[in-house]
This record gives sequence, structure tokens and C-alpha cells, in this order.
Amino acid sequence: MELRHLRYFIAVAQELHFSRAAERLGIAPPTLTQQIQALEDEVGVKLLIRTKRSVHLSAAGVLFLDGAQETIRRAEQAVIDSRRANRGELGRIVIGHVISASYSGFLAPAIRDYCRKWPSVDVQLRRLETPPQLQALAEGIIDVGFVRALDGYPYGIQSHVVFRDDLAVALPTAHRLAQRSRLKCSDLADEIFVAPPIDVEWGVSGYISPIALEGGFTPQIWKRAQDFLTVLVYVSAGLGIAVMPRSLERMKIRGVVYRPISVNRKADLSVIFRNREKSPIINEFVQVVRERSKL
Repeated sequence: MELRHLRYFIAVAQELHFSRAAERLGIAPPTLTQQIQALEDEVGVKLLIRTKRSVHLSAAGVLFLDGAQETIRRAEQAVIDSRRANRGELGRIVIGHVISASYSGFLAPAIRDYCRKWPSVDVQLRRLETPPQLQALAEGIIDVGFVRALDGYPYGIQSHVVFRDDLAVALPTAHRLAQRSRLKCSDLADEIFVAPPIDVEWGVSGYISPIALEGGFTPQIWKRAQDFLTVLVYVSAGLGIAVMPRSLERMKIRGVVYRPISVNRKADLSVIFRNREKSPIINEFVQVVRERSKL
């Protein structure tokens, strides 16, 4: 059974006249009669009751008409949807992001810009740290990602810096360095650090190491917490200090102050995507992100 058979049947059911239906379809009446007979043979029931003077639907034909119309409607909608998807107007995009990207002030507005332009695209977010995000992108589990800029990326993955970010130091409010407006790397030589897991730090090849290198000291890392929020709880309790992207100053924790630090290392945010991406939905998102970043 083909869609054209359903269209033939619908035309006859609506016209209740074979000649008028054939004219509407642009085919010869005998051809239409043969096609309807072939359809009834395939279905195994009489769909139309024919007399010399009239044509009307059988009880089975009434039910079949509803199904035929719904099938045609779905098929036509599928064609429309596929064409819209090909233009990047419809579909789904899965976006990976490190948790610190949420505090950058860039991620949410970029998604909002995209959704305003393509409101029919289903946007889904996945929070992933950098290494699993790179793997998920390569395997097609996510479509694009947001990570702290790396010195290099695996084969097949491109990146574009979308947000410039410095490093800052989180200190207990009563800490001796909290009175300073800006810190130098050497100021932290005798401090105890609290750090996030290695896979979180990996986004900038370590947050503490560049500071220790410029300051000429070996860092004392007292504890690695499960995430930045937990790190700040330790800082608030006076159990150490922490280094993190400056945009995380938006994480307001009682008992914690943030101070910028003069260091050559940055914590820029980058969008990552596959080389030679063919999906218009994904390419449109990357374009929107690029336009918003203006970098």
C-alpha cells in the first residue's frame, strides 16, 4: 500500500463520484477505478459501495477514511518537519557544560538568543566535567560543549573562546590577605589550598600550578573537594584558600571574599564542537554563540 492509494481513496470518499475524483487527481477514471479495487483487495474489505447511480462509504470505509486522512496528515507533517530540520529550525541539540560555565553570565544568554531564533528546537543541557565532555562530544552523546579553554584538543574537535575570564582567590573574610585589593602570586607561598577534583581543574591545566610557578613555591593542597561549592564551604570554615575562575565570584557564600590575582594564566570559557559538523541545528547554535561572544 502506497500513500498515493490513500490519496485516491480520500478523493473518492470526499467526492463520492469517480469521474470528479479522477479529474481532481489528474488521472483517468478507469485508472482510478483499478487503483481503488487494488486497495480493497489489499485491505480485504469493501470500502466503497457502488451502484449505477451512486457511490458511498461502507462502514469499514468510514473507519478507513479516518485512518487514511491521519496517515496522510502525518506523512505531510513529516516532510515539513524534515525540511525544517534541514534548515536548522527543528530538532534537538544536547549541550554539555562545566558547572563554572553557568556562572560566567554567557551560557544562559547564548541559549536564550538561540531559542528566540529557533523556538522549535529542543535544547537539553548536560553538566559534565572536561574529560567526559570531550569524550561525549566525540561519541555524539552531546552536540556542543562549554569548557574552560585548553592548550590543545583531541583530533576532530574545534574550539572558540567565547568568554574572557581571569583567575581569583577565594579567602575567608578574616584572612590576612582579605584586606588587599589585588594579590600577587608570591603572596600565596605559605598558604594551605583547597582544590576541586583533578578533572575539574583540568580545564585550565590546574588552577593552582600556574600561580605556584610564577610565585616560586610548591603549593600545599590540604584537600580536594567534590566541586567548587564544597571548596567554598571549606574556605568559609577557614580551612584553606582556593583558586578559581573569577566569574565564580557570583557564588555568594557567607564568610568568603574574592580577590583578583596577577597571573599570566587565564580561565577563558570556550565552546567546543566537532570538525566538519553537518547538522544545521548544531552549526546554527555555534554561529549564534560566536556572534554573541564577539571574540
